[in-house]
Amino acid sequence: MEGGDKVKNLKYYFDAIRFKLRKGTDDDPYILKTGQYSIINGRTGLDEVPDITYKVRIIDYVEVPREKYDHIEMLANNEYFVDYSNGEIFFNPSQNGKTVSIEYKGRGIIQYPAERIYVHSPNPWAVDNLQQLIDFIFQKEQELKEAVANAITFIEQKTNEFTIFVQQKTDELNNKVDEFKDFVYAKTLWLINKTNEYEHYIDGWIDKANLKIDEINEKIKEAINVINIGKKTTEDCKKATDDCVKTTINSKVIWKPSIPSFVHINEKYPFPEVGWTTICDDNGDIIRFDGSAWIKIGNIVGTVPLVTKLRNGLMAKEDKAKLDSVKPYAEPNLKGKELKAEIPSELKIKSIIFTVPNEVRTGDLGIILQAPFEGKITRVTAYSQEPCISGEWGEFAILKCPLNKLNPYDGWNEITDKYNRIRFLGNSRLAESPQLTTRDIGRYDLFRVICTRQAEGLSNITIQIDYEI
Repeated sequence: MEGGDKVKNLKYYFDAIRFKLRKGTDDDPYILKTGQYSIINGRTGLDEVPDITYKVRIIDYVEVPREKYDHIEMLANNEYFVDYSNGEIFFNPSQNGKTVSIEYKGRGIIQYPAERIYVHSPNPWAVDNLQQLIDFIFQKEQELKEAVANAITFIEQKTNEFTIFVQQKTDELNNKVDEFKDFVYAKTLWLINKTNEYEHYIDGWIDKANLKIDEINEKIKEAINVINIGKKTTEDCKKATDDCVKTTINSKVIWKPSIPSFVHINEKYPFPEVGWTTICDDNGDIIRFDGSAWIKIGNIVGTVPLVTKLRNGLMAKEDKAKLDSVKPYAEPNLKGKELKAEIPSELKIKSIIFTVPNEVRTGDLGIILQAPFEGKITRVTAYSQEPCISGEWGEFAILKCPLNKLNPYDGWNEITDKYNRIRFLGNSRLAESPQLTTRDIGRYDLFRVICTRQAEGLSNITIQIDYEI
């Protein structure tokens, strides 16, 4: 070992432990202390050495005396042991991470040299002491200072390089500005010349504009005269409109339910409005409220005929009796188109579905399906469980035949446009919707599907024809 190292290591033998303890007398009493402490690695340390006579008191925990602690393997979850020689408190490892409230009387402190103080760490095998930590921090501080100095030198270097670069670009920009000034000067001269050329031309147009302004002023005067005439016409129309309103009010008729007799008028209609009109059932008088009183304007007896299919009129007593016999909420007896119109739209949609549970081959699918109702096709969709491979595409055509032309087998006609059929593109399970040459479906029409182009990989397809009856 070198001499310098010997001196350095002798330091650890001469760093004494310092005791700064109170006497516990009236002149130098112990001090009551309380605080919150965290449990780390099954232990925590007090700020001062505790008084054993006062004990260390922890809420919700029970202290274990030394004679018991020396004969047990592990403390219970709610137990703790106090080393009164140095103020360390031990807990069950299950209490790690918890914070406890501790009350004790402090006797003072025992100061240890930094080499004798270990660094708290979640690692129970930590061996680093405080002095080593301080030395490590000092070393890193020096390294940080060197790094900062290097960074400053680097920044200064880059700043100088950037300054030179900016100066170069500034010179280039000044050259471009001079070139632009020359360009602007040349264009300014050209513009002055053109301005002089167009000045005479513009003066001519100004003269023409002045003439047009004079013409417009004359037209404005004429328009003012027309407006004045229109104002008078408007006033006349307004007066006529007011007269019409008055006439309308006087002639307005708002029919109200009949009353038994005129003596019941105030009882039935205590707050009438202008135009309210009703009939007295006892004598057939027609009365109208004109804004101030009920006025008789006619009588229905013998003046209004009975109603017919072609003419409005009164209801006969026999018809009234028949109407009264209709049960409340009776359903109308609908037939034909009226009945069809009452069917919900979701019940009008029927479907014809073709399924191929195998890989599709070119040609007829071998399936013929019949439409039991007439209607119009609303949608054609096709989808597959397995799509064709990338770069391939498959195609299908739909054919229709009336039932009466099935035997000669010559009534089949394609209803999909031959240029826009059902088409599956590569890697797509949903086909493109086709264009149809017709959407009409007759009752009992037959349908079949033909694969016009086979595609590798395409299998397990379903083609669905939806139509509205």
